[in-house]
Amino acid sequence: METRRFRRNENGAVLLTVLCIMTMMIILVSAAILFVNQTTQKTYRTFQAEQAYMTASSSLESFVQQIENDTNSATATDKDSQQKAIEYLEQLANENGGKGYEYDVLINNKKDIERMGSCTIRVSRYNANTIIITSTAKFGSETDQCAAYVYTETQPKRATFTNAIEICQDCGGDFNNLNVLGDMATLRGDDKTQNYSATNQFKVYGSSYLYGNMSARGNGDSITSFLMPSRTQDAMGSSFTISGDFTTNNDYLLKTTVDWGLGYNYLNVGETFTVSDSQPEVGGIERFGTVAATVGKNANKDIDIFCHNAKFNGSSFKLQGNLCVYRNDGEEGNNGNLIVQNSNGMEIWGDVFVDGDIYASQQNGAITVHGTVQVCGNVKRSAYDWTSGGVVDSNLTFANGATEVKSSDGQVRIKATGGVSKVDSITKEGRTKRPEITQTLMEYKYFPEDFLMSDKSENGTTVGMLKNQYTAFYNGVNTLTLGSIAQAQGTTPYTYTDENGVVSKYKCCVTESCTVAPGDFEKCRYAGDGQNASKILVHITDEDILIRLQEGADAQFNVNFVVKNDSPSDNPHFCYFVSDSGVSGTQDPSKLDADGHNKVGVNSWNGFNTAPPYSPTYKFENCGWFDYYTYVNMFNDSVLNSCSGTLVDKTKLDDGTSIFRDGFILNSTSEEVPGTYTPKPASTVFLFTKGNTLQLENASFMEAVFYGPDADYRTATQGVNGVTVHTADGDRPWKICSLGMVIAGNFYNKNESAYLFKAPQDGGVLAIAKGARQDNLYGYKLLRYDHH
Repeated sequence: METRRFRRNENGAVLLTVLCIMTMMIILVSAAILFVNQTTQKTYRTFQAEQAYMTASSSLESFVQQIENDTNSATATDKDSQQKAIEYLEQLANENGGKGYEYDVLINNKKDIERMGSCTIRVSRYNANTIIITSTAKFGSETDQCAAYVYTETQPKRATFTNAIEICQDCGGDFNNLNVLGDMATLRGDDKTQNYSATNQFKVYGSSYLYGNMSARGNGDSITSFLMPSRTQDAMGSSFTISGDFTTNNDYLLKTTVDWGLGYNYLNVGETFTVSDSQPEVGGIERFGTVAATVGKNANKDIDIFCHNAKFNGSSFKLQGNLCVYRNDGEEGNNGNLIVQNSNGMEIWGDVFVDGDIYASQQNGAITVHGTVQVCGNVKRSAYDWTSGGVVDSNLTFANGATEVKSSDGQVRIKATGGVSKVDSITKEGRTKRPEITQTLMEYKYFPEDFLMSDKSENGTTVGMLKNQYTAFYNGVNTLTLGSIAQAQGTTPYTYTDENGVVSKYKCCVTESCTVAPGDFEKCRYAGDGQNASKILVHITDEDILIRLQEGADAQFNVNFVVKNDSPSDNPHFCYFVSDSGVSGTQDPSKLDADGHNKVGVNSWNGFNTAPPYSPTYKFENCGWFDYYTYVNMFNDSVLNSCSGTLVDKTKLDDGTSIFRDGFILNSTSEEVPGTYTPKPASTVFLFTKGNTLQLENASFMEAVFYGPDADYRTATQGVNGVTVHTADGDRPWKICSLGMVIAGNFYNKNESAYLFKAPQDGGVLAIAKGARQDNLYGYKLLRYDHH
């Protein structure tokens, strides 16, 4: 009996156990479901919060970007619209007693977007000079805010400079032995009929812009352009732009050291690109040779060519990049035709796009394209009376996508690995979109006359900021001369020890404005080592130093100025070498004025009591102007410890040792390069008024900015010889005549010498020089973003 009872209890125990386990499982599953639900809700809230932040921040950034676009246009013609945009923004901020105005952000005319949520923008007043822009976004149950603080007091925009040489009027039509390490531009208004020629050792390492027609003629590899990294965007390349026709009848080379990117690295010819009697090559840094494998070595080193007509009548042509020949419907004759009459065909590693017809009339070889060919017109054998005198196989037939196009004689005229296709139109976007040629004359608003003589003030900026110092030379206030400074120093050298303990010696030291009168340079001669030469230190501290070059103040022996700038970085000063106005000190100094605000296109001397009585030419032979830090880094201690100015006309001292420091390499790129010296921004500026001429001869060198859009700059100098210069193309010795910028009305160059670009130091008169392009004194300054 007991046994049965226990067995019945065993069944109940099993049931109880099962019930307990099931209960526990139910509890665990419920807990798991609750946990998952809570986690899901938390995750979704996190997602909502992140999306709310993204919507708020992106809306705010778009709004701020629009403000910058509306109020920071680079052209003066937009001033009215700029001012209206600013006044409207101020009006919004001042609504409701400074609480501002709020509006909904609409996307596709909808307030609430499913995947973005909703957003509002409020513009309100933060303080007297600051507006706060608050962006509030809601997504689901989450809300987030971002804010931007914008300083509303108008900020002057400084002029920017990128050209080593900028020619505003004329260059004699000939670039002879000109080497440019940087960008250059010739900007003679809208005159496309102006003709220029590049001869002998003409090389440009950077971008070039030429308004007019250009021909390249010479022998061998003498005419070369290197498209180097952009000065303003190191990751980009550069370009060679000619607004008119470009004709080359020599082995013209256009190379690059950087990969093609974002539309950079191109040759842009405004009208017809003509090649005759030569074998030009366009593309990677090394010559292609005859093996296509060389291109693989220079992969992506592409240079695209754009033109309205292309005519090839030389030996051959090689291009690494695209060839785009586009019709210009607005100009007669620019019909987008590609004409090939080369004796040995041509080879292109890229694609070919032709709006008009292709005339494949080469004598031998094919137009070989390692890519595709798209043509809107026809492919023809001949139509131009260059050799045959008639039309043969006027239109060649081919199937769309054919890799070969043959003429009736069986000769392959076009060979394209990607096929030849006839199309209705060419899609011109992205890389195939032709860059616009919009740049004309640099409309400098303020010229040297304005800085030296104008009473004008604009938006709180005094244009004639040098007037008081300049007029002091003519009203008897400043009679100090360089000769008197040198004589006061006597025969004892002026010894200077800098903050790093470097010692250097000079004939004398200039610390204030003075005049260089005729005969003053002779008074600066240093006879300590028997040399008719001297070095002069110019030390800038708490004010600008003006050195007036009086008419007749020439130097036909070695004189070298070394300029050290110790002025505060937040209030920089400069050394200005200024030309003579030609006004006698006996005339009324109150009439020493210029009509600055009408300078562009108007005679420089409107409002002046008389026109300049003469147009002096300042001639310097074997002379130099150096920044102090370039000077002490470039030359060895033997040079520094001598007062002799004999520097630029030799590379070795009398004992046979080099005048340069061991291992000195001058960096010409915009990036810091270990083991090289990067020059400081230029604080020496030449201001030459209309009709004045600076003439540098023999071995003269100038580390400065020459600013004379109405003046002449003439050189027949090789400068400092044998300086090792680092470029993106490698290191090698150069003859350097200029380190800085030359902005001249007329520019003439002889001898083989190099111009290296160096930007001016911020501040000074050059900051407001480009008034017509850079005087947009509106524009707001973004102080900071906040995430609330």
